[in-house]
Amino acid sequence: MKKRRLFPFAIISILLILAFLNFTSPKNADKIDLPSLEEKEMRDLTKDEYLEDFEYAYNILETYYPYFDINKKINGIDWLGKKESFKKYIGDSKNDVDFALRMNKILYELNNDHTQIIDQNQAVEMYITYYKMPENDWRHYLSHVYEKENVRRRYGLNNKKINDYLKFNQYENGPKANEKNNIIGKSKNPSNEFKTENIESKDINKKIGYLKINSMTNYDYSTKDQKILKSYLKKTKNKKSLVIDIRGNSGGDSRYWQDFLLPLIIDKPYSTNYYSFIKNGELNKRVISQEKYKEGVSEFLNSSDFSNDTKEILSKFDYYTTYPMQINPSEDSIKFKGNIYLLIDSTVYSSAEMLASFCKETKLATLVGSQSNGGGIGTDPLQIDLPNSGYVLRFPKEIGLTESGYINEIEKTNPDISIDSNRYDDLKDQPIIQKIIEIEG
Repeated sequence: MKKRRLFPFAIISILLILAFLNFTSPKNADKIDLPSLEEKEMRDLTKDEYLEDFEYAYNILETYYPYFDINKKINGIDWLGKKESFKKYIGDSKNDVDFALRMNKILYELNNDHTQIIDQNQAVEMYITYYKMPENDWRHYLSHVYEKENVRRRYGLNNKKINDYLKFNQYENGPKANEKNNIIGKSKNPSNEFKTENIESKDINKKIGYLKINSMTNYDYSTKDQKILKSYLKKTKNKKSLVIDIRGNSGGDSRYWQDFLLPLIIDKPYSTNYYSFIKNGELNKRVISQEKYKEGVSEFLNSSDFSNDTKEILSKFDYYTTYPMQINPSEDSIKFKGNIYLLIDSTVYSSAEMLASFCKETKLATLVGSQSNGGGIGTDPLQIDLPNSGYVLRFPKEIGLTESGYINEIEKTNPDISIDSNRYDDLKDQPIIQKIIEIEG
């Protein structure tokens, strides 16, 4: 009898464990199966419908957007105060495409590259990226925005489009990806040069190695980059210095540098703290809970050494949290002992900016070039759908602060050595490279 009583309990326990694992594990995009949509021709909206979508977007931004004061301080733009002129401009929209263009022109005045209407090419990548997040991750819920009928119709999201995207990326990063991308350096290679569309590695001279990273590629599709990095770094570990060039890199996936770029290089752990401040509201509830945001912003600011201007800006937020960030060497790290230089310029943004900021705060590398573009501290932007048009609006939700007290959106990241960061001349002719050669003797 006891065994019979325990049997249902064991079954329930197994089911609960399986449910928990499903809830906390990454999801498989190959299993996406969206329901078919009834064929229906999309019509252009009316003036009132365009205005309703604008009002909805305006109210959401007014409630959650973190950088209005900074835009006013740096660029002299009172975005919220221009509502009536924006409405008149949106009211003249000729069709849906024109409406999206006009919305983006208005959003452009926020001077933030994370704020825009998602375009047709971005939608499927956004959906799949966030779908694959575990269900207990707040970012997974961003994928549900793209599952709404109106949004699917707007972006043509169906199973065929999703499968085509997945097949293309599997092909790009599959077993034959290296052959397809004609990687230099498969056999004898006196110049020690390896190259794909995203990454280039070669020796500047016998003492100095060089890595060029064009974007922080989505971690799931970075197989060929990882192979190149490992191959080149093994040949470079005894050089006097290593140059990592992220000029022109506008970001992507921060796991690119956190999980394999730096761990393959460094010889010891590096760490710093970042702070994030966020506003209260329904859209932020999951973020506030998961990211362990706390009340007591004023008490935190009063106990800090931040400047009065910084404290004034941050005092308008409802919650704050601390993000400890530590990067450790991987098992196959080359444990590089030489000098590391990080090349930056005004196009470095988002997750590339986060790398620049991390290197600056921890002194992991000497930064050379010109001021970055910022936008690097924080987690993924929020995304919401506009009720009539089905367009998706993306915007940042928090304001980020370095351990040394700099608001990243204002201060960005300044180089340790300021110099012309032109990246279009032949590599060795560039002033930024000549400077490093001079330093290294």
